[in-house]
Amino acid sequence: NDDINLWGVNVPLTIGYKIVKTPLFKWRLYSGFGIGFLGKMNGTDDFGFERSDVISPHVTMIYGTGIDLAFVYLDFDYRLGLNKLYDIPARSQTHMFSLTMGILFYFLCEDKFCKAIPIPVYTTWHIA
Repeated sequence: NDDINLWGVNVPLTIGYKIVKTPLFKWRLYSGFGIGFLGKMNGTDDFGFERSDVISPHVTMIYGTGIDLAFVYLDFDYRLGLNKLYDIPARSQTHMFSLTMGILFYFLCEDKFCKAIPIPVYTTWHIA
């Protein structure tokens, strides 16, 4: 059995630029860093990894793009691990792709919509 599940918290710190900014459509590029902390690990594999083998915190470089279409947003990013994920002699930096979809909640400021808070609805990760 090769199923290991990791749960934790990842805190991204990114900066970006909006390439297209219209009232109904926005397209942005962003980059930055993320730091992840492992909370829980369960499962087994043929190599005998244990929670003590996982290095926490895990630091990643983030490159991404996203679009806002009215009240819906879609973000796609690539995360490159800057340190090892496992305490083993082999290379264990991560290469992750993330796709997040969500809803934007806008607030009125001086009779117009000006502030948006993104609420993620769905996120998927693929570790390569």
